[in-house]
Amino acid sequence: MTMVIYYFTNLFWMKRGIIAGRLFHDNALNAILKTEIRFFDSTPVGRILQRFSRDVESVDIHIQWTFEQTINSILQVTLAFLLIVITLPITLIFLVPILVYYYFLQSAYRRVAREVKRLDSLARSPRYAHFKETLQGLVVIRAFKKENYFDQEFLRKLQKSTQAFYTHLMVNRWFSTRLPIIGSVISTITVLAIVYSSFHHLISAGIAGLITLYALQFWRYLNWGIRIFSDLESRMTSVERLSFYSDLLPEKEFSSSELIPQTGNLEFKNIKLRYADHLPYVLNNVSFDIKSGSKVGVVGRTGSGKSTLFQAVYRFVHFDHGDILLDGRSIRDYAIYNLRKSLAVIPQDPSLFMGTLRSNLDRYAEKSDVEIFEILRKVGLLDLVQRWPDQLDHFITEGGANLSQGQRQLICLARALLMKVKVIFLDEATASVDVETDALVQKVIRESLDGITLVTIAHRLSTLQGYDKIIELDNGRVV
Repeated sequence: MTMVIYYFTNLFWMKRGIIAGRLFHDNALNAILKTEIRFFDSTPVGRILQRFSRDVESVDIHIQWTFEQTINSILQVTLAFLLIVITLPITLIFLVPILVYYYFLQSAYRRVAREVKRLDSLARSPRYAHFKETLQGLVVIRAFKKENYFDQEFLRKLQKSTQAFYTHLMVNRWFSTRLPIIGSVISTITVLAIVYSSFHHLISAGIAGLITLYALQFWRYLNWGIRIFSDLESRMTSVERLSFYSDLLPEKEFSSSELIPQTGNLEFKNIKLRYADHLPYVLNNVSFDIKSGSKVGVVGRTGSGKSTLFQAVYRFVHFDHGDILLDGRSIRDYAIYNLRKSLAVIPQDPSLFMGTLRSNLDRYAEKSDVEIFEILRKVGLLDLVQRWPDQLDHFITEGGANLSQGQRQLICLARALLMKVKVIFLDEATASVDVETDALVQKVIRESLDGITLVTIAHRLSTLQGYDKIIELDNGRVV
């Protein structure tokens, strides 16, 4: 019977832990995917990785076990205390002062242990971030022979993390050395009370043996209960952090209409924009008009606000004054999904996802093979894809690492053409590709963008050859 109860108790807590872990993970992930882009600019990637690794693991595995042990300890301590006090009321005179001291001791320990655990978690995040950044920039690190520098930098972050963990461990040891002293005092007082009561025939030998057994167990359960409860309280910081991520505000949605832009007419009207209330304006009274199907270049020095233009159109950041019109309507009149589905951006560093070539090109699974192959022919990738055994089902590794820089750039261009968007933004997309790929991209731009508005952020004058208009920005103003 005991084995059956033990089995079903463990099964119950295990299921509760799995359900809680899944709930916190899904809620946090859903909030992260919908929150403002500004959040990722101010939050280190290592911190996000830790939330979805260490903190989720804590909820999945550790909290359910500590919660179960805490409840068991409370029941055991309560039962032992009541049995001792009811059988030997005289012990209450000595136990109350000791338990009061015990209360203040454990309160001081729990408060410190909770904050030290928080510091331990914060010190661990830079390790994840540094490791991820090192892997991403491994080629550059080796090219500049900075391996030793990054080794030392990682060891420095590891040392800080280890110091925080060691502090947390020492706080536990500090408490562990004081608990047995108090427990032995409680046991000694109880045993003396038992001897006195037995000598004066106030209790029988059987009752004396039972109380002795529970007295010895009482301090052990009490010590374990306080430690496991403190551990539970420390691990609840993981729940606190995941709850914070779950409560992140989503991007502002100004309209739920089903309107879809039909043309690429783009107009900026006296736009004032800044990334935060305490920061200066990045765009200041910017006004210009771009006709549908035209090719426009945007030039300016670093920090002049060029990249902020397309971030504003995508509604990654919100403007304080003025308006942006797309197809004659404010971009706030469109639902975010419909607005962004009508836009495409080809960055300097092309973005591909792990999966098949088809999933990278046709994100919404709406196009036929014939349409995809036609787009690949336009961007000069058809021969390459037909040589692959799996063709459109060819596997793309993370970030497109199994493709060259030029191939990744052409796939991004093909994706934009396949979506039949109304506006394409090129953020100096050919700056890091070879001359042949650059010529191919320029050919596609000249021949395959009929009816599509093209806005190119350029750093080379040759890129803007044949464009209809050039806009120069300086300190957030059109000059």
